[in-house]
Amino acid sequence: MAFDRIIVLTRSQCLIHSVNTLDSPIAIDFKEDSMYGLALGPKSLAIIGWNGIKIYSHHGKYLSSPNYQITSAGRVSPDAVSIGYDVLAIIDDSNKNVVRFFSCETGDSLDNKIGKIIHEVDIEQIYLSHKMGLNERYTYIIMIDKKKDMFIKPMGKHYVQHAEDGAFKLGTHITSAAWDEKSNILCCLEETKANLYYFPLAPFVDIDLLNETKESIELGTRCAKVVSFCGNQCTLSLQNESAIHVPVSEGYSLLHEYASSGNWDECLRLCRFRNIPSMWATLACLAIQHDELEAAESALVAIRAVDKLQHLRSIRAMPQGEVRYIHNQ
Repeated sequence: MAFDRIIVLTRSQCLIHSVNTLDSPIAIDFKEDSMYGLALGPKSLAIIGWNGIKIYSHHGKYLSSPNYQITSAGRVSPDAVSIGYDVLAIIDDSNKNVVRFFSCETGDSLDNKIGKIIHEVDIEQIYLSHKMGLNERYTYIIMIDKKKDMFIKPMGKHYVQHAEDGAFKLGTHITSAAWDEKSNILCCLEETKANLYYFPLAPFVDIDLLNETKESIELGTRCAKVVSFCGNQCTLSLQNESAIHVPVSEGYSLLHEYASSGNWDECLRLCRFRNIPSMWATLACLAIQHDELEAAESALVAIRAVDKLQHLRSIRAMPQGEVRYIHNQ
């Protein structure tokens, strides 16, 4: 269940229920008894079978089949497939340290547009971010390798590879992760803890603020997987398949929503009302990412980041043309 849909998959049929009309699902029938897994995205879903992967819209319309041939004797794990806003990512089953990208609309390979990821060790799980704001250039991918190290990397249609855009290690001993459906907030499992990254993109904005935007919740037990994450509702499954819920403040998801729509006054009002250091630090990252220097200054004042504040004020004192030149550099 995700993105206001409940998806029921059998070997020969897929039923797509809207949470508002549970009694009238959309049915997708398969000619062969060969489908066994799926991956959900914000606009589409991928149904995984022995003969390949098929992509459908949430309304049941067939979109494409990625131009990708399954070569291994075993089946493709659903953890090896992820759908972002308009991109499908697959861990190459013939070379587990490679992630390839395909267009959801056409199924064409995006190797010539955004390239492919080549990691130093085998990759076991991938997660594409679901949300892309109006002024954002990138989709982001989370990768968990066989060493249980978790990396984040920016990917997108307009991606241009630079040294600073390489993969960044966010954590170790990670067994599962999930992006928030409503924003670029990340939840991951580290041994007996659930880590919430309210701005996991901080390494590409201001790495010093990464720990300021992170919260760790001790669970007292090991969990198997992050089942779902939507706003303030994060569900984890235990080893015995029972579920527990992690409390997540809805304010962070709302903060991301305001920032994506350019409502910076609302961002400031929300942060002043909650007055939580991690929320102010998240606002600082969001404002820097969107070049909103006034909002960034207010946030840096709140978290008492004196050195960053002085640097930001020196930038704001420059003529507008020079500021744009520095940002482009």
